[in-house]
Amino acid sequence: MKKAYKLLAAGLAAIFLCGVLRSCLMAPKDWYQMTLRYYKDGYGCSWSNERPDLKVYDVLKNRPSKSGYLLTDLDGDGDDELLIGFTDIAGATRFTDIYTWTRSDGAHRALTRGDGCYIYLCADNVLRVDSSNGAVVISRFFKYDHKSDSFKEVDGEYAPKIMDLHSFW
Repeated sequence: MKKAYKLLAAGLAAIFLCGVLRSCLMAPKDWYQMTLRYYKDGYGCSWSNERPDLKVYDVLKNRPSKSGYLLTDLDGDGDDELLIGFTDIAGATRFTDIYTWTRSDGAHRALTRGDGCYIYLCADNVLRVDSSNGAVVISRFFKYDHKSDSFKEVDGEYAPKIMDLHSFW
């Protein structure tokens, strides 16, 4: 009988420790709030708060487009990533910045584009990154890997999705 209690206690302890370890590895629930505050404050003060390490592209500062953000789990690890972007006048959803959270770095900008080079969210959370050298647009496709906090190139062609963004204002 004592052996059964010891086994039960060990099993409960293992379950508890797994839960504690998982919560330590996951991002804090609202890890992105300070980044969102930076963008919201920027719109409120005409970007006088802009930091040199967080350049905000003019397409986001000027409001002919609907600027906003999207929280989505790009890699299926249970943590949302923060995508900053805009809906252009043609209705396409373009992203300029992707913020992630890692245990070692906390919240940080993991990918940025702009000024003619944009990121699009496609099916299966594949990211299409368009780069332009003037006349030619080159599209490459990536998946986010939270273990290495990097974007791995994938083969195939993916069409961008139209997304509803949460407004900054």
